[in-house]
Amino acid sequence: MYAWQGEDQCLAEFPWGTRTVRIAPDGFGIYVVGERAHYFFVEWDRGLGPVRTLRDKVARYARYYQSGAYQERYPVCPALWIVTRTSLRQRQIASLLQGVIDRHVSCPQFRVAYWSLVADDPGGAVWWDPARQQWVTFTGQTAAELSPQSPSGLS
Repeated sequence: MYAWQGEDQCLAEFPWGTRTVRIAPDGFGIYVVGERAHYFFVEWDRGLGPVRTLRDKVARYARYYQSGAYQERYPVCPALWIVTRTSLRQRQIASLLQGVIDRHVSCPQFRVAYWSLVADDPGGAVWWDPARQQWVTFTGQTAAELSPQSPSGLS
């Protein structure tokens, strides 16, 4: 981890039409792998509220990205990583994210995982990428890309 900011440091307000919209990530980080930096927001979903509440929050992120307001603070559009408590909630959130992606083509990487997978193998393909419809690492590699290839190129 190269950098981390808590919720109080990464609040953002931006104009959207006639309103001011706010996003309040639980955190922002920069993770560096090799020469590449990965910028991301984290949302911890405790699964206590209705999925509708999270849908509204994700819609605010989509507006933030569409407005370009992130460019005032970050050199690239940060991904949104949502960590939740159960595999059922993870599937519900993945479906919600798919709907956002279907409506907002310009959205960045949205990923969702449930905590026990992240805790067991943080560098593994434990994040569901709804745009690609597959499990990936936080850097976007699939499980197949992580596996060593045989000399013939067959896995």
